[in-house]
Amino acid sequence: MALPTPVPGLVIGYEFLFREDHAAGRENANRPHPCAIIIVTEDGPHQRVRVVAISHAPPSPSAAAHHMQLTPAECRQIGQDHADHWVNLRDINGFDWPGYDLKPIAPGKNYAFGRLPRATFARLVAAMKACAGHKTIPRD
Repeated sequence: MALPTPVPGLVIGYEFLFREDHAAGRENANRPHPCAIIIVTEDGPHQRVRVVAISHAPPSPSAAAHHMQLTPAECRQIGQDHADHWVNLRDINGFDWPGYDLKPIAPGKNYAFGRLPRATFARLVAAMKACAGHKTIPRD
């Protein structure tokens, strides 16, 4: 199964480590999540990737300002079901591509769910800029 080329807006299967788990000393995630690539940079011979998680879990009222809800149409575009989905803008994972936490979306399938529509990615970037103080969680 071929690896996709990492590009901003691509939604991949990835074992995302949330801030609370990292603070508790965990090094590995509980399970894979769909994650949107937000930045790809060249770091010597490697590509460095930053991702944000997409989850069914609604944010708590105190964390709502750090989440962006996706519309049902946006969810369909990235291969997700019609239930509510939120992008966690507060936590960012960074790793060298492809990294050991990249996971196929299903056994025998590829690693990408799809790509965020251009307007959705622009909305995501604007929402992230509005949430200052991000700290990337290094995963390698």
